[in-house]
Amino acid sequence: MHPIKVSLHDTLLYLHTEPKGVRPVDHYQQTDFGLYVARRFQHHPRIQYWEAHLIPRLGLQVNVFHYHDEARGDHTHDYYLDVMRIQHKGHQWCTEDYYLDLLVYQGSHARILDTDEYLHAVQDGTLSAESAGYALMTAHRALNNLGLFGHDLDAWLASEGIELFWQEEPVLSRSS
Repeated sequence: MHPIKVSLHDTLLYLHTEPKGVRPVDHYQQTDFGLYVARRFQHHPRIQYWEAHLIPRLGLQVNVFHYHDEARGDHTHDYYLDVMRIQHKGHQWCTEDYYLDLLVYQGSHARILDTDEYLHAVQDGTLSAESAGYALMTAHRALNNLGLFGHDLDAWLASEGIELFWQEEPVLSRSS
């Protein structure tokens, strides 16, 4: 079982510190509802570029992954949502990933992932009772709201006053 994944975004230094290392960030943009992040994935077998919106009020990080051509066919979801606690202080944003994830197939359906990891983290005490409750309620609220809006993430978020944006064509390279 891996520990809770803690990440730090430093919008002044344009650095994303995560358990696997410190990564340079191409773009940060603070919004009324959170933080937008875009960066390359160096030497990753499937993913070459990542964009995300951190939304503290909803306890979600909404991800869009840009895959290498040969890996693209394996991934048919439109959005990948991480359930997490997000805290913002000055130019630093800290996230704690609470294991549960959702795949959103826009306008079709959504799936919850990693319930086994979540349960293991609860059972072995990695995830406190308070954090486990927060994660479970956050995941259920997201799944229920997606259902209410026909699995249209954009429509649900619009009802919350949130409009996500993405790069039209991220700068991708073969060496990424």
